[in-house]
Amino acid sequence: MADQRENKRVRQACENCRRKKTRCSGERPVCSFCARLRQDCRYNDSFGPTLGSSSTESNLQQENAGLATRVALLESRLSLMDATGANGATLSNLFGDPFAALPPQSLPSESGERNASTDLTLLLDANTLQSLADVYFSCCHKQMYAFFHEETFRWKLENESLPSYILLTFAATAVRFSKESCFAGRQAECKDVYAKLGWDDLMQYAFSESYNMDVSMVQAAAMLGIIDFISGREKLGWVKFGLAIRFAQTLELGKESTTAQTSREAEERRQTFWSVYILDKLGSCGRNRSPTLLDSDCTSRLPLNEYTLRDDPNLEAPTLEAVRDIPYEPLLNSSDHFALTIFMISVFGDVVKWAFRHGTADTRLPWDARSKFAHIQGLLSSFESYSDACDGNFAEILERDFVFDGKLDERLACHFSCAHVHYHINQCLLHHPFLLRQHLKSYKVKVPVSFLRGTLAKCQEHANHLTSILQVLQQHNCQSFPSFFCYAAGLAGVLHRLRSRYSVGTEQWVAEANWRSCVQFLDQEPMRWESYRRISGVLKDFDPSPEVATALLTCHDNAQPLDPAMEEHLWHICDYGWLTNSARRPSSSTDLPSPGLINSASSPFPNTRFGQSIDSPDFETLLEGALTFDFDLLRQIKDRQNAAGVYTG
Repeated sequence: MADQRENKRVRQACENCRRKKTRCSGERPVCSFCARLRQDCRYNDSFGPTLGSSSTESNLQQENAGLATRVALLESRLSLMDATGANGATLSNLFGDPFAALPPQSLPSESGERNASTDLTLLLDANTLQSLADVYFSCCHKQMYAFFHEETFRWKLENESLPSYILLTFAATAVRFSKESCFAGRQAECKDVYAKLGWDDLMQYAFSESYNMDVSMVQAAAMLGIIDFISGREKLGWVKFGLAIRFAQTLELGKESTTAQTSREAEERRQTFWSVYILDKLGSCGRNRSPTLLDSDCTSRLPLNEYTLRDDPNLEAPTLEAVRDIPYEPLLNSSDHFALTIFMISVFGDVVKWAFRHGTADTRLPWDARSKFAHIQGLLSSFESYSDACDGNFAEILERDFVFDGKLDERLACHFSCAHVHYHINQCLLHHPFLLRQHLKSYKVKVPVSFLRGTLAKCQEHANHLTSILQVLQQHNCQSFPSFFCYAAGLAGVLHRLRSRYSVGTEQWVAEANWRSCVQFLDQEPMRWESYRRISGVLKDFDPSPEVATALLTCHDNAQPLDPAMEEHLWHICDYGWLTNSARRPSSSTDLPSPGLINSASSPFPNTRFGQSIDSPDFETLLEGALTFDFDLLRQIKDRQNAAGVYTG
């Protein structure tokens, strides 16, 4: 019987499995091990010991040199850990190898990439993580979003009970602000590596059958989406926002929890949901993206002022629907700044839906009291009943309530600033001359001149207020600003530039000065967010002709239609996603449509030389202006100048 057995050939291992001493399936052309790691699979069919020995020896020498380098690095790290004691434990020690938990297909395909990533995770020892926590809660927390309860987060960090994907995500968020020497010159690299590892780790846990979904997954997905979005990876950011929203819906964060929770857990749950809600609304600011979360589905109570809750832990907060219903009695205090920010973000969703025509069009004219336009105006007026800082006295209220010993408390003031910035953004978008005329041109009825005059004046008024707020915050030397404030500066700057190309004399000079203030805000150093630089470039290159400005800012509805190229460009510069997208071609003045955007035969400026600078008038012009200048008008302008030095015209 033994003689009749066929001799089976032993399967030969591939070169990769031989080198790593791993059991090889022997499958050809690619074994299962190499298929999982997505690496080239090669077999050496020759059993001769000398064949290819030179190349093998060279590869072994390179590998040995690499191993020696790695051993030296690990020894140096171990010596640091011995010197610092227990506090020297790294992320790898506390939570395991960051690659060990990942599925094989998620592992870096190149050993160099894995080595570099491991090197950077070794920087995250316990001391560094505590330092990053300090940075996060001083520069990132409550910069519109509030994902964590600080005391609870710090307790979990100290007791090593935070998931590794949360640690990596929070490190990726905070590292851009860190002044630790180990991150010097490497903040961008660390941010990208930690974010990538955090995302891979999150995916491993999220789709594991043995892992229970919790709030930390929502927090990580949302924070990673923010990193992608402001880095210009708009589509990736939108995917992660969508995942965070689905996680939140699965956990029913939009509803009040019926299970027993501590007050801290309940408040963190609410704050996480409303932070995701804010992201959903802000990300929808464009023509092609509608928000996912509906206000009618958000029945979770609004977050109240933490000091109020300490005094009365049983105080019941109102719902968003109740606040939007504009009740006879106020449901919020003027100090509930996070709740008021959410209220304005909700109205922002209404404004974006109306301005960018998401969903069904409004069948009523905007000057009809029953229209969506009028309803939004009513909601904005309701916000004014909660605030004393809507009418140009923002600087005074900020100084009174948030400046202590001459220094602004940024954390305390952030949601106050966010609520008012979004209030003025809503007013600017609702009355935006371009967006408004996109609606008006579809109407057959004549547009009332008083309606146009009022909306244009209101748009300019709130652009001035918006510029003033940004300049006031800049004068207080804030360490950081919310990433979305770049959109506020870009929106106001575009409106100022249009006004400067439409007006003459002092009004033109005032508009140009306010435009420069917006550019200065975007260009301030240190520049923490990539989106600031991109929007600054767009704003500097936006130089419409007087014809375009006249077509948009005239109080008559018989203005000449815009050239399609300029119309498309105006749509773009109102789109937050387009403005921050790194994939678009950088703006330059040569990319914009030519000044002759309207038929020159019908132009009200047939002989005007467009494009002349207003910065350096000649001596005769200055002399003539001095002889004919209205000094009474100058005194009026100076009287109307606000505390921040922003001219309101």
